[in-house]
Amino acid sequence: MLTIAVDGDNNRIQIEEAKSKYDYFCPSCGKPLVIRKGEIRRHHFAHAPNERCTDTWQESYDMSDWHYVWQSCYPKHNQEILCKVGSINHRADVMVGRTVVEFQHSPMSTETFNNRNSFYDGLGYKVIWLFDLRNDYAEHILSEKENNEYVWSKPKKTFNLYDVQCGTIDLFFQITEDEIIKVNDISATNGFEEFSAAGELSKTGFLNYTGLINGFCALPEQSSIEYNTDYLEFKKKYNIDLNPQQERAVQAVNGANLLLAVPGSGKTTVLIDRLGYMIYCKNIAPERILALSYTKAAAAEMKTRFINTFGTAYQSRVEIRTINSLSNMIIQEYASKRPNPPFTLITDEKKLALLKRIYKSVTNEFPLDSDLKEMEVAFTYIKNFMLTENEIKAASFQIKQIPEMYKIYLKSLENQKEMDFDDQMRYAKRILENNPSLLQKYRNTFKYICVDEAQDTSKLQHAIISMLAKGNNIFMVGDEDQSIYAFRAAYPQALLNFKNNYTNPYILRMENNYRSTEDIVAKADAFISRNIKRFKKKIVSTRGKGKAVERIDCETRSKQYDYLISAAKEAPSDTAILYRNNDSMIPLADKFIKNNIPYRSDIKDTMLFFSNRIVRDIRAFIRFAYNQFDYEAFNEIAYKCSLYFKKGDYEWAVKRSKRDKIPITVGLINQKEEYGKRYNKDIQKARSFKDTIDRLPSLNANQAIKAIMNMGYSEYLREKDLDDSKLDILLELSVGVPDLKSLSSKLDSLPDQIKNHNSNDPNAIKLSTIHSSKGLEYQRVYILDAFDGSLPQIDQITASLNESNMEKYQE
Repeated sequence: MLTIAVDGDNNRIQIEEAKSKYDYFCPSCGKPLVIRKGEIRRHHFAHAPNERCTDTWQESYDMSDWHYVWQSCYPKHNQEILCKVGSINHRADVMVGRTVVEFQHSPMSTETFNNRNSFYDGLGYKVIWLFDLRNDYAEHILSEKENNEYVWSKPKKTFNLYDVQCGTIDLFFQITEDEIIKVNDISATNGFEEFSAAGELSKTGFLNYTGLINGFCALPEQSSIEYNTDYLEFKKKYNIDLNPQQERAVQAVNGANLLLAVPGSGKTTVLIDRLGYMIYCKNIAPERILALSYTKAAAAEMKTRFINTFGTAYQSRVEIRTINSLSNMIIQEYASKRPNPPFTLITDEKKLALLKRIYKSVTNEFPLDSDLKEMEVAFTYIKNFMLTENEIKAASFQIKQIPEMYKIYLKSLENQKEMDFDDQMRYAKRILENNPSLLQKYRNTFKYICVDEAQDTSKLQHAIISMLAKGNNIFMVGDEDQSIYAFRAAYPQALLNFKNNYTNPYILRMENNYRSTEDIVAKADAFISRNIKRFKKKIVSTRGKGKAVERIDCETRSKQYDYLISAAKEAPSDTAILYRNNDSMIPLADKFIKNNIPYRSDIKDTMLFFSNRIVRDIRAFIRFAYNQFDYEAFNEIAYKCSLYFKKGDYEWAVKRSKRDKIPITVGLINQKEEYGKRYNKDIQKARSFKDTIDRLPSLNANQAIKAIMNMGYSEYLREKDLDDSKLDILLELSVGVPDLKSLSSKLDSLPDQIKNHNSNDPNAIKLSTIHSSKGLEYQRVYILDAFDGSLPQIDQITASLNESNMEKYQE
């Protein structure tokens, strides 16, 4: 059945306009049609008997009154639009731009539903489905349990295999004559028996969502790339060579677009070519385009590549910025209209001094460099995740007093009329929220917003972007599979939420990997595809099979380092050894130095290991082992040895040592012996403590560290929920070291040795964290410390808030 035909002049004719004795033809196959009228079925066009249309899905076509009423809301040039893939022809109910709208009243099989979604997705169309569930709602088979939460006792089997959260369609249900709901998410255990909706829409609201506003909508975009003459001329002029998925992304200019770009898929090339296409083919003023990147380096690269491709004519007119830079621009404009600037950016020196002062005031201890780094990371996380006071208290920080420190930090900055880089974004968001005219000005200025590396963008940054993009065109590029910056408050969930945060969103994909060989891509794809909270993608390598990925089993960390030393001596140029944690590099660098193997590395954060509190504790044990009169060292270690004595016991032991000129360990024993036999257990613990301390200088360094761990220090770290991986590194550094004094000397000299051995030779082996190497390419890569707990490493703060991006599976 058809409601649209073409006449002899190829005009589209609706069934109500059809006249008898006129010739009409099928828009799909071109064969003659006849007019059918009847009481049961709506008037329609039909093929003559024994004539079969090439429309593959004609027999399952829904032509109920309900369907017809909805379809007829749209202009006839948007109805019954022919779509083709190979031998498959199908007429979309409605097409607005590159959005297909399908109305379904009658039952539909799971297979048909999935086939149609795949069909449209293959053509690059986005699909909006509206299902008629008025009867189910009227009969209480479907009902609203609470606000936007629904229960459906007999859900249709149509959706059995569809992943609502990560799919690319929009699914709407009409439940009353003027009430439509959009499915947001379904129950993880009961599927559509329990689902949530993203609010309610009227009929007019639904039509507006699909692009029909006041009776007008965009024409169907049926033309394939081959017929886009503007693009073909643009492509030829600027020597652009893209695959079909990339070309589709370049031409996705209007509306809300999310481009899921797998690793090595040419993301930056597409971003640059799309900017050129918008300016040269769509005549969009460069000043109306805002391109946002994650880092300054990425923004600079985009600017350089834009100039290299399109020249300098528009380089100063396109805004390519980081979100921090954009936030600063908003603050400066706001401040320029006021007599006194609200806040100035705090200098690095003043911020460091402030952090030190706060740490000392709260803990009554002097902070180490690693403590200051932890404070910075925690404060950045809190601000970028926009945590509430209760969420801050619930989070698990290495420094337990972070909530108190954060309050003091905010108050101190406020009193000083200063802000840090994260505050820039907080204040920019607040300014836009409280100044509607300024917000509207930015919306009017930047009608087209492009966001790169969206999976690395924070929740706060996404909130700013969402405010600016309301009513505008947004092009967001990312891949939730590549999100590895949870510790910097990256919020990949924004990609999964994209279809709920923006009106009529398009989900595009780039799935060709031009960087890695088939075996590497297959292994990576097999691993990441086991995650649940993700969009389904198929990564395809274009570089052939290549060498197989090799798993190298080593019984111990030491054997792992020995293997890498041997491999490094024969490694080709452009070889990298990657690791999750900077600490992993230290024993490796130590062995590279001994074997005179050159390496190059960014060692700034690596040096934090040597000032870490755990390393400082071990050095305090060493000092006390060689000098049992060292009161300062004793005060650092005494309560970390599972003695569980009172503070006064330790203080009296020190006083006795000073008074009687005896070692502190002896003073501690004497103190307990004076209490009498009922304190035998404490006496034994004090003697055991002394025996171990006495024995430490006679042990080699590796044995001595293990002895320290066994005297209660490991238990102390577990009780305080502290990361004990530093001890593993110290154990590696202590192998072959004759005693603790020699280890202490080694810890003194090793930082300078690591710095001095660092090479500028591009052929030297690259030592890098996985985070720092993201986006870079190497001929050969070794992954260090690939064992559970190290890679992947659970992010403590994120996990405590149930926002972890890491999913774990049992084999």
